[in-house]
Amino acid sequence: MWLAMTIACFAMLKGEDWLVKTYLGQVHDNDCYIMLVPTCICLFKLVQSCDMRINNRFFIRFAKCSSTIAYCLHASLVHFFRNMIHVTDRLGTDFKLYLLVVACCYCVAMLCTLLEDKRPFGVLKLLH
Repeated sequence: MWLAMTIACFAMLKGEDWLVKTYLGQVHDNDCYIMLVPTCICLFKLVQSCDMRINNRFFIRFAKCSSTIAYCLHASLVHFFRNMIHVTDRLGTDFKLYLLVVACCYCVAMLCTLLEDKRPFGVLKLLH
């Protein structure tokens, strides 16, 4: 049930994105959509309905760290890559910029997760 609802909400979200781009033109930082809330609710309910048991402590710490760091860092990285070094001119598409930002966020999260247990880097635990 949640899978079908998630797919339907995602299709409506993509339709809303198409309408916005068609009738308003290319809008930068257009992440405020009506269908985003129902899509996220259905997606979280879908994940919640899956019975997963994760016993890997490092993975749990990394997931916690990466979600917090990605949330706090992604907007700054988009601004940096788009406006400071004009990387979108060289990459060509926003999807490639998205992949670059996600890769950078997860590299920072992996670095923080690996170094936070080392003696001089204990302050990294405060990042998440």
